[in-house]
Parts: sequence; structure tokens; C-alpha cells
Amino acid sequence: MAFASRFCRGSLFQPCRLIMTATAACANKSIENTMLIELSLEKDTKKINFKQLFLDIEKQEWNSDRFTNLSTRVADSPVNQSYNRYFNVLPYDHTRVILKHKSEEDLYINASYVRVPDANREYILAQGPLDYAISRFWLMCEQAETTTIVMLCRCYESSREKSARYWPKDVEGVLRMDYDLEVVLVDETKTKDFIVRNLILTNTATKHSRRIRQLHYVNWPDFNVPDCPQSFLDFLDTVRASGCFDEDAGPPIVHCSAGIGRSGTFALVDSALVISEKKDISLNYLRSLLLNMRTQRMGLIQTEEQLRFSVSAIILGHSQQLKTHHHNSHQNGGNGTCSTNNSGGQSSTSGGISAPNSPQSGATAASSNELDHEVEDKVIGKRLAMMNSGNGGSQDPQPQPKKRKNSDS
Repeated sequence: MAFASRFCRGSLFQPCRLIMTATAACANKSIENTMLIELSLEKDTKKINFKQLFLDIEKQEWNSDRFTNLSTRVADSPVNQSYNRYFNVLPYDHTRVILKHKSEEDLYINASYVRVPDANREYILAQGPLDYAISRFWLMCEQAETTTIVMLCRCYESSREKSARYWPKDVEGVLRMDYDLEVVLVDETKTKDFIVRNLILTNTATKHSRRIRQLHYVNWPDFNVPDCPQSFLDFLDTVRASGCFDEDAGPPIVHCSAGIGRSGTFALVDSALVISEKKDISLNYLRSLLLNMRTQRMGLIQTEEQLRFSVSAIILGHSQQLKTHHHNSHQNGGNGTCSTNNSGGQSSTSGGISAPNSPQSGATAASSNELDHEVEDKVIGKRLAMMNSGNGGSQDPQPQPKKRKNSDS
């Protein structure tokens, strides 16, 4: 193979070439194959002004009838305003998640369905839960039959709350909530850039339990982008390996603070990489794709830097897909990971997760899942026994109306 561009932070995402060796017998063929299926997007970025492109997308959302006709009446209603973390980031009425519990037919939560038909993808993009809305967040997980939560912010950044901690602090700790729900933290595994938490969500009324995995990316600066797309792509590989996009799984819940900047970047990169396996992607197509996603949740991708990072990650991710498809038998010359390694995690249990793209990841994941299930079954049994003995659950505090600040996801 010839070379693959690795986009690292220098002067914002200037490509640094990583020379990769291959056998002489397949070198010419590799170059030919790469040229045949190189994305138009990569050529387009050499002549694009990202600042102007981002402003153009913003103007479309501000001025086009396609957007100005969309309503946010439910989110804007006085009874629901205190459930919005930011006053200017609201779910559209036609895509918002509607929660139900017993006689309550429309419990509000700041979350939206975002569907990308070309990629056969569906996400729930949400704001970081408020402390008095944690019960509703978990009710959404239960009703959407979610198996995976993707968290893209820290709970506090620059001394400001970005998301309430909606899981137990300690392993085997229990968080009891409204709507007959409780959550147990089974285990927690830390890597360099993200944390994997296995949890059990139980409806104490029906005694039904669901295993949920939270994948928490911790190295994404607020209003900025990760140091290098490679660490983000490794995280994306881990998210995909969780099975959250399987047909029998509910849509993954993706959130940052406002649920539009980092969350929008995640959804755009993932969807575009799926689409790039089937057809070419140009800059115009990517712009159209993002605008379509913005009709479902406002303001997705908040800055020029996030847009530039998305394009860089798509190009790098596509080049790695080509390498996987065409050169599985020629894995010489390293993986070019921008000095990022997520394989050496520390776990609070004896289990762990495999390094992304590891040759042994399948077998390791299987044995890890068996261990997870053994531990989780014990925890479920313990919790059900406690419920049967008559232990009740505590109630969430009622929301206190307050003025929400401007979005800073």
C-alpha cells in the first residue's frame, strides 16, 4: 500500500504522512485500488473554505423555510422549560422522544430521534441529564429498549456542570428513582480515552431487567475537538462492537451537554463511514446529509472546528476501511494511531475490554461477556431479593424552575 494520511493536531489537522510498507508484489495493485475508490470528499477538502462552509450551513438553518417552519411548542411550554439545560437547544416537535408512564401520556425530555436512512442508522440524541430529570433519562432507556449509552462529555468541565452523574458512584452501588426504576453499576473499565461501564436497569414493578453499557469518552474538550481523529475512531469501533446497531437493539442514546455539538459530530462521522462503504461521498453530499440531520435536531455540529474534524475523521476512517477490505493478509508497518493506545485499561473487576481492532478481540469479547453475565446475574438476584423483602425506592426531587444558560456543548 502507498500511504495513509493521519490527521493530528499541529496547525489544525494538517495531514502528517505515515509511510506504510507492503510487499512489492501487491504495491502497484494497492495504489490502483485506492485511486479507484478514493472519496471525492478528500479531493474537495483541498479547496474548501471550512469557515465559509460552516457559515453557509448555519444560514440555511436560520433562513430556510425547511427549518423555520419546524416547531418546538412542547419544549417551549412553561411546564417543560425547566427540563431544558439550555434555553436555545430544544427538540423539534416532530422528532422529540415522548415518554409515557401509567396515566402520564406525555412526559417531556430534551431528546430527539435522528434517522439516517442512507446508513440505516437511528440514534437518540439528548442533552446531558439534569439532576432532577435522571429518572426520565432512564425511563427513556427502558422504553426505547436501548442497550448502549454514548456519553461524550465529563460531568464537569471548566467548573461548570455539563451532565448530572446518572449512574451509581461505586461498583454494585444502586440508584433508585421514580417510575419504579433502579440502576446498578456492575463494573467499570478505564482506558486512556474512554471508560466502559456495565449497568443493569431494573423495573421494580415488573421485575424486568435490562443490561446497558455506557461508553464514556472523556478526552473531548468542550467547544473543541479531540487531539487526533484516531482516538475517536478507536472509540467508535468500540461503540459499534457493543451491538448497539443490531436489529434487535433499540437506538443508542448519544449525549454530550446540549446534545448537538459533540453528539452531532459522532452521528455524522458514524453515518458517513457506513455510507462510504457503499458509495462515494462528496463535500456537497456531506453538507446535504448534515442539513437533513439538522431538520431532526437543531444545530448539530456547533463549530467550524467540529465540522473540520468530522471531515478529517471520515477521510481517515474510510482509508482504514479500504485497508481492512483489501489488505487483511498484509498487515505490515504498524497501525498509525497518533500515539493513542486504548488497550491498557484498568478495571475495577477482573474483566476487561479488548483493544480495538485486536486480532483476539472476538474471543476476548466473548469470554468477557460471559463474565459480565455471571456478575450481572448475581447482582440481579441480589436486587430482586431485596425488592421482595419490601425495600422501597426513593423519589427524585421535583424540578425547580430556573433560567437556563446558552448552549455550550
